[in-house]
Parts: sequence; C-alpha cells; structure tokens
Amino acid sequence: MSPRSLFSIILKVIGIFLVKDIFTVLFKVYSGLAISFNSGFSDLSTAYISYLVIIFINFLVPYLLLFKTQAIIGIFNLDSGFEEEEFSMTLHRSSILSIGIIVTGGFLFVSEIPNLCNHVFNYIQLERMMSAGQINQNQGFIILSIGKILIGLFLIYFQRAIVNFIELKRKA
Repeated sequence: MSPRSLFSIILKVIGIFLVKDIFTVLFKVYSGLAISFNSGFSDLSTAYISYLVIIFINFLVPYLLLFKTQAIIGIFNLDSGFEEEEFSMTLHRSSILSIGIIVTGGFLFVSEIPNLCNHVFNYIQLERMMSAGQINQNQGFIILSIGKILIGLFLIYFQRAIVNFIELKRKA
C-alpha cells in the first residue's frame, strides 16, 4: 500500500465519521431558524445566510473527504516525504472502509443510547411541570436521538453497500 492509498483511506474514514454530524447540524439549524422566526428577529436574511453557510460547509467537508480525496492529497502533498514507496499492509481498502463505517455506526449507536434515556427522563419530568402549565414541552431532542440511533444501525447494517458506493465513486 502506498502512502497515497493510506492517506486516501484515512481521509475517507474521517469523512464517514463527519457524515453523522450533518443530521445534528440540520436539526440545530432548523431549531435556530424557528427561534429566530418566532422571536421576531428583525433581520432574518442574516440568519438565513449564516445558516446556509453552516449547512454548505457541513456538507462540503464530508463530500470532499469521501469523493475528492486524491485532490486533497495532491493539494496538501500528504504523500510526499516518505522514504518508503510501499507500506506492507495486507488489508484491502474496502475492508478498512468497512471497519471505519462499522466503528462510526457503532459509536453513534452506543453514544446516543444514554442521550436518548436522558431526553426521555427529562421529557417525563417536564411533563409533570407542563401539566401544571409551567413549561412547554419540546420532543425534538428525543426525535434527534432516535434518528441518530437509526442512522448508526443503518451504517452498521448497510456498510457493504456504502463501501461499494464510495468505491464506485472513486473509480468513476
């Protein structure tokens, strides 16, 4: 395996890890826009532009890391300065990508279970306060945690199809 191939794999695994954050950002942007709109924020165009920039960056970085890795390696000269032309590794590129996807999905699944429990607990506690008319209840965080858990399971279950899609884009 050449240094270029190794950096390509590392960048793709980082890109896979960043894909999971896209959904969190979309939820936060939606919440931010709703708060801006409901609070009577006078200059909504500034909020819209800033949120569009945030969304664009959060989609662009994983896209570049997953599908334009060779360009990134070339721009930053990541493969230069190595004395060895080839590293001795017996794992295939798709195996490493599969491991990265499974680790990302597993991490997402395992880290969101406590968050879901916390959000459900808070929801139950606030439900009591809400019955007294003190607080409005927000179920968005519960939905977000369930979504992250489902995405983690999706990554684990469909990791082979995801790797094939990434490899197909690489060959094209």
